[in-house]
Amino acid sequence: MAKKYYAVKQGRKTGIFNSWLECKEQVEGYKNASYKGFATIKEAQNYLELENGFRRLQSTENNKPSRTLVAYVDGSFSENQNMYSYGCVLSGDETKTISGIGNNPDIVAMRNVAGELLGAVEAIKWAYENNYKSIVIYHDYQGIAKWATGEWEAKKEGTKKYVEFINRYKNLLDIKFNKVEAHSGNTYNEQADQIAREALAKVFNNIDGNHGSA
Repeated sequence: MAKKYYAVKQGRKTGIFNSWLECKEQVEGYKNASYKGFATIKEAQNYLELENGFRRLQSTENNKPSRTLVAYVDGSFSENQNMYSYGCVLSGDETKTISGIGNNPDIVAMRNVAGELLGAVEAIKWAYENNYKSIVIYHDYQGIAKWATGEWEAKKEGTKKYVEFINRYKNLLDIKFNKVEAHSGNTYNEQADQIAREALAKVFNNIDGNHGSA
């Protein structure tokens, strides 16, 4: 049987699920549930984008839909190293992952949220550098969107810089946000979390290895 993906727009939890059993748990008995099955993850992502009003802009040159990148971002934190990391799953012309670490003193106290902020920043940069016209960022910490949209006031230096970054790039491409529940079984949110953890683990292994050869 061919693999299917299930996109849940309205249900107990929303997002993309890898099996009907996972999807059924979110929609069965849920009033006004909205969901649909697809043969590919890209079709499922497009359904969620369109249903949430993220309709692709039309190119003025060839009247074809402009390119939209879908990004799932998450962060992790290590108390031992006082360092945060990010993981991103990017789906556009193809699906790929990116990750990285940081210890900026302006945001390191925010722990894993610092990593998720950095993930959003790096995903937006990647979208722009690869000629995407719009990006939809799926995140699990609500501040990722609320600081960017001004619903939350950015009071700390780190969040102020994040808002400044968003304000620069929103003039270059269309930026949308979509919150998902953390650790709720959303495949790509979980994958982004795992990638962020692995980014930290890789650094620590290198540190240990360097110490061992000193």
